Amino acid sequence: MALRVRYDVDRGIKIHSHIFVVLRVTAHQRRTVTIEGIGDKGDGIARIDRGYVLIVPETDVDERVTVEVDQARDNVGFASVIKRHAESG
Repeated sequence: MALRVRYDVDRGIKIHSHIFVVLRVTAHQRRTVTIEGIGDKGDGIARIDRGYVLIVPETDVDERVTVEVDQARDNVGFASVIKRHAESG
């Protein structure tokens, strides 16, 4: 028997029949992250909340940025840069 899954992204919940699971990241959230790597297509990769991956275009490794999540899925999100932070050092 297949489990029926329905998403209500605006409220940040995933519904499995009668079980409600809160998504860790939802669209329109803002986060400050450090870019840890670059993906195959050249986009920055940041990890937050126990391994949740954010794909952030036009960023470099070790760059610290504030992003807004454009699209959130179960284990990966896509975000845009809102602010670039100056390097400390």
